[in-house]
Amino acid sequence: MSNCIKCGKKIGFLSAITEEINGENLYFCSKCHPKWEQEREKKKEEEEEAKEEKRVSKQISELKRNATPCPECKNKSFEVIRKGFDKGMAPLGGLLGGLVGFFAMGAANSGRFFLKCKSCGYEWEPISKKEKIRRLRKAAIMIVVAILIYALIRLFSD
Repeated sequence: MSNCIKCGKKIGFLSAITEEINGENLYFCSKCHPKWEQEREKKKEEEEEAKEEKRVSKQISELKRNATPCPECKNKSFEVIRKGFDKGMAPLGGLLGGLVGFFAMGAANSGRFFLKCKSCGYEWEPISKKEKIRRLRKAAIMIVVAILIYALIRLFSD
């Protein structure tokens, strides 16, 4: 017999739920174990959110430190905007891959950062020429693959 780690209730060998944490066995009754698992999952999610928030704030501060002035008015006063679901790419994904493609293409560019000038309102993405070329190549490959898939579907559907 052992005691539940949460409520202290005596539990039998057959009804005890055992979890091994850091080499130590923890015993739970059937009522406390689901609550403990929910608490553990919630804590894990909170830790992941905190890590993501820290990473994003680090990226934003680095952007502010290294960013060039506005390409339009040359003002150095701007705000950092983090893009979410891309409404422009989603319909293309929907055409190519149905509902799954719609959401996949819409989410593909989420999390990218843009700068918006506080003076003139111009938005630009602070990326290098090398990164622009890499993205253009990736887009060209996606278009070629989409055309090939379309051609194969037309070829075998007749």
